[in-house]
Amino acid sequence: MRAERIVELIVKIAFGADVRTNLFAKGTIAVPLVWLCALSAYAQTAGAPTAKAKPVPGTVEQLEVTDYGIYTANKTASVTNDKGLTHNTVNNIQYIAATRTIRAHPGIKFGFRYMILGRPEDARVTIRQVTLFPPQGITSPKTGLLHDHSFSAVYRIGMSGIFAGYDVDEPWELVPGKWTIQLWVDDRKLAEESFALVIPQEPSN
Repeated sequence: MRAERIVELIVKIAFGADVRTNLFAKGTIAVPLVWLCALSAYAQTAGAPTAKAKPVPGTVEQLEVTDYGIYTANKTASVTNDKGLTHNTVNNIQYIAATRTIRAHPGIKFGFRYMILGRPEDARVTIRQVTLFPPQGITSPKTGLLHDHSFSAVYRIGMSGIFAGYDVDEPWELVPGKWTIQLWVDDRKLAEESFALVIPQEPSN
């Protein structure tokens, strides 16, 4: 089919069958104009950006604990909440010792690492960490007696080496007794580890 015939069909669709004579009577400028409009409309349709895919929610089947005890890490950021408790963002986590007895001192980091098992792979899930303090609680200078602390974070199914733990940053957090760290997905508790914090005795003179 010749180009003139193609243009004629486009003109008939756009303007009606009787427009061709008047349109072409104005000279050759009208032909590329109609053709350009048709190509432009196609380009806008073909090149229109598509909406970005939203993160797919996943189903957690298990949180598998891989190690527990004492760790070190590099602190990259810290946020203190209204209770006076600090949440640290860390990297380069190093496993130091497998133990459930923690000799408490400022700067000690204890807890466990785990991996997320579920489906589909790489889907996003929200994990809530709850730290239960010893029965007597700990006393924050800001708000007084505290019995627990919790926060949530989003991870991907299939991730491993995720650290769930507690950093003793302040002297008033040095409370001996049973400390328990739990991991929850919605209303399901999927992991729990407990540690006994002990205060080292100072040598007597």
